[in-house]
Amino acid sequence: MKKIVSVICLLMVCLLLVCSCTTTPPDTEEPTDDGEVTTAGEKDPDDTGELSMEEAMPTYPKITREMTILHIGEERVLDSSYNPHQNGDAIDIVNYEAMQYIGELYNVDIIRRWQPKAEEVLQIQHFGGDTDDVVTPHPTDGIVALMTQGILANLLEMDHLNLEADWWSQDQIKNFTTVGKLYVGVSDAAVWSQGINAFIYNKNLYEDLQFEDDVYKLVDDGKWTFEKLYEMISQSSSDTMGDESTKRFGLCMWENATTGWVYAMGERILDKNEDGSFSLGYNVDGLETVASQVLKLTVNQKDNILRGTEYNGTIAKSKIWQTFKEGRALFMNFDVSLYTMFYDLQDFKFGFLPTPKLNEEQDNYMAFTAAGFYAIPAAAENLEHSAIILEAYSVYSHYEMLPTYFNEILLGRLSEQPEDYRMLELIHKSKVYDLGYTLDEGGDARTFLATAMKTQNAKSAVVFLRQNESLLNSLVEFANTLEKG
Repeated sequence: MKKIVSVICLLMVCLLLVCSCTTTPPDTEEPTDDGEVTTAGEKDPDDTGELSMEEAMPTYPKITREMTILHIGEERVLDSSYNPHQNGDAIDIVNYEAMQYIGELYNVDIIRRWQPKAEEVLQIQHFGGDTDDVVTPHPTDGIVALMTQGILANLLEMDHLNLEADWWSQDQIKNFTTVGKLYVGVSDAAVWSQGINAFIYNKNLYEDLQFEDDVYKLVDDGKWTFEKLYEMISQSSSDTMGDESTKRFGLCMWENATTGWVYAMGERILDKNEDGSFSLGYNVDGLETVASQVLKLTVNQKDNILRGTEYNGTIAKSKIWQTFKEGRALFMNFDVSLYTMFYDLQDFKFGFLPTPKLNEEQDNYMAFTAAGFYAIPAAAENLEHSAIILEAYSVYSHYEMLPTYFNEILLGRLSEQPEDYRMLELIHKSKVYDLGYTLDEGGDARTFLATAMKTQNAKSAVVFLRQNESLLNSLVEFANTLEKG
C-alpha cells in the first residue's frame, strides 16, 4: 500500500514539473487559435470581450508638443490649466480629465479653444499661419466649402483612427463616406454637444392616468409608434375651458425639433445604396405617409397639444417648457443634449423615450442627429498626431464621458430608475445621420414637414418635391461627386 502511495505522489510531482515548464512566461509570444502570433498580455483580435480603456488607446510614442482643438461656440479659451471645479459641471470635469489623461499618455499639452465661426478660421489657416490640430466644424454653415476646397483631411486615410470601433457612429461613417473620402466623423467625444431628437415624459402623470401599457415595454417590444402616442395624448388632457395657464396637455410640441420626426418614420433626404452611391430618399408615398401621421396628431388632437416654435437659445423660457416643468404635460419632444434644463424638473419623476416609429413593421427606432462632427485640418502640423489625439479623445469619451453624461441627465438617479439609463443608451445607439441634410445649406430640403403642418395637407408632398426638384437632384449629384454644381 505504501508503494502505491509513493508512486502516486511521484506521478503528481512529475505532472507539476511538466506544467511549470510549459507555462508561457509573461511578455512572450504565443500562437492564437488561427496560428497567428500575438503578444501575451495583449488582447487577441478575435476575442469578442470589450477592451479596457487602456487597451483601446492608440499605441504611439510620445508626441511632446502643444496641440489645439478648435470648437465652435462663443469666443473663449479653456487651456490645460482650467480649473474643472469652477462651475461644478460634470461634463466639463470629464473633458478636463480627458485632456489631462491624454496629455500625460502622449506627453502633449492640449489647448481647447472656441470660435463662433470656426469654418472661417479654418479657411484662413489653410492658406498660411498656425493651424489647429482637431476641429469641430458647424454641421451646416460653411461645411460645403470645407469639404470641397481641400481644407479637411480624409479621415479614411488616418491609420490611427479605428473608425469601425464602438466609439464611432457607424451610421454617420457609412452615410458620409463618398468617393472614397470621409471628411467629418462623429464619435462619443461629441455626445455632450450634439442635438439628439427624443421624447421626455412625466412619469408621475403617466401613473396617475393609469395607462394599461408599460411604456418602456412598448419600446422594447417595438410597439412605441405614432399611433400609440396619438392614443395616449387623446386620453391625457384636461378640459379647463381653454385656459392654457391651468390646463393639462398630452403633448408640448416643440415644432423646431419635429424635423427629426421625418427621420424617425424612416425617411431621409439621401439614401446610401449598397454600391456606395447616393440616391434621392424622398418620395411622394413616404412623405405623404409621414405628413398624414403628423397631421392626424396635430389636427385631430389640436386641443390636447400645446405648440411652440422657439429655438435652442430660447426654449428654456418658452411656454411649452414652462408647462412641462409645471407637470401639466404628459410628453414633450426634446433635444436630449440640452441636459442642463433637466435640473429644473424637481417636482416629478421624468423618463426618456425614443421618438416613436411609424408603425410596428418598421425595424428600428431612429434618433435624428445633425451635429457633433470632428475633423482634422489638411494643413495640420502633423496629421498622424492629430489622428492620435482625436482617437484617444474618442476612446476616453466612450469609457468615461458616456456614463457621466447619462448620469448627469438623470441627475444621479441611476439607482432609482435604471431603465431610464437603458433608454438613453437605446436613443444614443439609434442615432441616424443624413448627408443630404448637411449639404442642404439653405435649409430648403428640410422644410417639408413644417410646410405640411402649415397647409394641413399631406398632399403637399407632391408640391414640395416638384418645387425643390432641382435642389434635391443637385444634392444627389454633389453627394456622389463632392463637386458642387
